[in-house]
Amino acid sequence: MGSFLKSDHHQHHWRLREETRPRPHQGETKQGETKPQPSWGEPRRRLRTWSHEMKNKKPAKHRKINTIGSQVGKHRENLYKEAYHRINSAKEHGYWLEVIAICDSIIGDRFEALVAAIKNQIDSGRKFRTISQIIENHGPKIVKNGFPQSVIDELEEWVDHRNRFMHEIVKVRDNEISSWEDRIKLAKETAETGIKHSRKIDKITRPIIINIRKNSGI
Repeated sequence: MGSFLKSDHHQHHWRLREETRPRPHQGETKQGETKPQPSWGEPRRRLRTWSHEMKNKKPAKHRKINTIGSQVGKHRENLYKEAYHRINSAKEHGYWLEVIAICDSIIGDRFEALVAAIKNQIDSGRKFRTISQIIENHGPKIVKNGFPQSVIDELEEWVDHRNRFMHEIVKVRDNEISSWEDRIKLAKETAETGIKHSRKIDKITRPIIINIRKNSGI
């Protein structure tokens, strides 16, 4: 089985919040009557998940602007170079899930660059988003600026496959039984298609972004 990309994300622990309401002793009620203690279905503690805890606290992530004299562009160029080297290495070893993950990041970055250019680099246009979120929120603007609708349609189909292999590699759907070997075979096809999409979208977006910047005077 292929390797997965490592992450430096911080570890967020589950937190417990004590309820403030008092806990009566067994056998005590306001009327002095005997009453059983709450069952396990009525816990005195509540788990607060990471997503709930951080929902309104975690700041949005934004795409860094490549200004004149900065090294941001060069840094991105190096990252892309290493990403494609990693893709080639992963292909040789059959690490298809890793290939899919890297292609997803490349495609997402190209769309984020395009949206940022369309919105003149304002903060709301530079937020990190998934490919699906970008297409849903900015699809019409992207097409209006010259990106082919046919490529978006192809990409949406690829994203469906991408989601399946990244999130459902061991899950079994209704009325469907497929072996591990079958899944890896399809993951290979999805990875190879992802490579083609990443290069195609990179080639399409670059001249569009240059034209947008030229017309806006950036």
